[in-house]
Amino acid sequence: MPVKRNTFITNGFLWYTERILAKKFDGVGIHSSSLPVWDKLASVPQAIIYGTHSSWWDVMIAAFIAKRSGLLKE
Repeated sequence: MPVKRNTFITNGFLWYTERILAKKFDGVGIHSSSLPVWDKLASVPQAIIYGTHSSWWDVMIAAFIAKRSGLLKE
C-alpha cells in the first residue's frame, strides 16, 4: 500500500526539526563506520530508522536522517 503523505504537515515538521536541532545542539554526527550505510539510504525505496532509547528527539533525529540522506524524497 503506497504511503500518502500530507506534504504540508511533513514539510512543517521537517522545518521545525531542522530549527530545533540547530537551536538545541551544536551538530549531528555520524560515526565513520556508518558512512557506507548513509550512502545506501538514498538508493533504497524504504528503510526503518530507530533509536536506541526513548527521548523527545528520537523522532526528530530519524526525520533529520531521512531528509539529509535522501531517503525522504520531497
